[in-house]
Amino acid sequence: MKRQMTHQERTIPENLQDILADVPDSADTLAEMQVIATDFDADPEFVADYMKSQFVEDVLEAMAAQGLNRNTLAKKLGKSRQYVGKVLNETSNFTFETVAEFACALGMHASVRMCYPPEAPKHFETNRLSHRYQCLHRSL
Repeated sequence: MKRQMTHQERTIPENLQDILADVPDSADTLAEMQVIATDFDADPEFVADYMKSQFVEDVLEAMAAQGLNRNTLAKKLGKSRQYVGKVLNETSNFTFETVAEFACALGMHASVRMCYPPEAPKHFETNRLSHRYQCLHRSL
């Protein structure tokens, strides 16, 4: 289905208009992306990788805020710089104990929480916390 041209498109050279005509509608693309994102949420490997990347991001932010480098963090942990590098490069398969060690060394708290997706029935949600707050605890 050919879409109607906007004022801006009428001022674009015709050869570029032909290229733009083949670009899918953004609403269709968004709908496709939402389906894909839903599929990712059901993939344990993707969820685990996402949680690991969130954890590493939090560690790097804390290190920057505290003026720490990998060497000083390794000393606080009583571990080698190579170990810290493996964790921060997400090349090691780390455990909750690893997360706890890093959190304690950085003076932070670690939390692992599970929550229902936004479209879950209301009776699954707790009264104490909003869904947004619950899901913020999904990542480490």
